[in-house]
Amino acid sequence: MPASSFFDRFRILLLAVRYTICEAGDFARFIMRPHRARGAPSTRKERIKRIIFFTLAWLFVSLPLAALLNQLEEAAGIGYKTPRLTEDVLAGVLVIGVLGPMIEELVYRAGLRMPVFCLILVPVVAVATVAPSMTGAAVSSFTALALWTIAIGARRRAAASAGARMQMAKAFIHSYPKVFNLNCYLFAIAHASTYQFVGMQAPLIFILVFPLAIGAAVMGYLRIRDGLGSSILVHCLYNMAGIGAIAWATQV
Repeated sequence: MPASSFFDRFRILLLAVRYTICEAGDFARFIMRPHRARGAPSTRKERIKRIIFFTLAWLFVSLPLAALLNQLEEAAGIGYKTPRLTEDVLAGVLVIGVLGPMIEELVYRAGLRMPVFCLILVPVVAVATVAPSMTGAAVSSFTALALWTIAIGARRRAAASAGARMQMAKAFIHSYPKVFNLNCYLFAIAHASTYQFVGMQAPLIFILVFPLAIGAAVMGYLRIRDGLGSSILVHCLYNMAGIGAIAWATQV
């Protein structure tokens, strides 16, 4: 191997390690103390690099963790409802890989910069968790409430004093770490309906959905850092990877 080629590859490796340390450090600092400040604006190239990095990092962490948790599922006798893609592959890809992530990001991550949307999220998640078949109705209710809130808020904003708005903003910022963490946990728990469990198996569900809480933290960070589009795209890419894994396992 020519010396120049070796040094070029070594330089690329060093740049990749440096980038990984920087991005992982920023993410770790955010998770330690979540905040709603966007930070320095990112260029399109930087956003694309961050999307690729966090998609690969999430897969790198979650896939081995999922394999370990799968052993726990089998040992505890907990069933998992694997999505069926054999009946209509295109529809499955569209729903799981595109529409599902878009709706979930609008429901769960849009409110991370808007206090009122966070409040609306609570009843929606409650309905989706208790009665998964009513998720569509819950999302519709969320949309209606969101539009209503925007309309009412626009009328009252002019009447509200600057002091009152400032106090609301301060309260939201002060409690933001709790809001962010609760959002991640709710996202994970809402997916408990994908498991089939009874009685004493229920507490194990909190362990099994832990990778989803990690994913929610990643997407929440990207939503704050680069906007809702980045979190939607990473969510779509991750779900697409999951579809690929299911298709490979079932040899579709």
